[in-house]
Amino acid sequence: MNTRPAIDESTGPIALNVGFNQDSSCFAVGLDTGFCGSCVFNSDPCELKVSRDFNAGIGATEMLGKANYIALVGGGKNPKFPINKLIIWDDAKQFAAVTLEFPTQVLQSRLSRSQILIALHNTISLYAFSSPPKKTTHPASAASGPKSSLSQAEPQARCKWLKSVPETSVSYPPTAPP
Repeated sequence: MNTRPAIDESTGPIALNVGFNQDSSCFAVGLDTGFCGSCVFNSDPCELKVSRDFNAGIGATEMLGKANYIALVGGGKNPKFPINKLIIWDDAKQFAAVTLEFPTQVLQSRLSRSQILIALHNTISLYAFSSPPKKTTHPASAASGPKSSLSQAEPQARCKWLKSVPETSVSYPPTAPP
């Protein structure tokens, strides 16, 4: 018997993820129905700038500054994109500008004007932000755990993300140079 009343009985969209841009002035919210992007000006007022209803879920979002590019990964009960694909969405043109497919689930990403950093289960990959994207390093193994390896990383310089990964958890594949 359930004697507790529900805290929230709304049937509106469910937030699956929040991703801030590099200076935390804007953020995008991944919803089970799409995504919405908001800009925060000194944290007040918080106003909605963009909203896209895909009628499907977005499980991870990451903004590129105040530009029109947003990294998206499908999520929720009805994902818009496969969970093993990273989509760089060009919101000005409203289409997928870049698509990267991986053998496992994309956990998190970081964007800069020159690089795309992607965290998978036990692997981190770095790509040049170009068309088509080019892998700039060999994938590095990293500690497992959702979002643990990119929580503080910003891909503004090659391999700067190594500082955010515990030294004991990074190992290169045997074919990679030391």
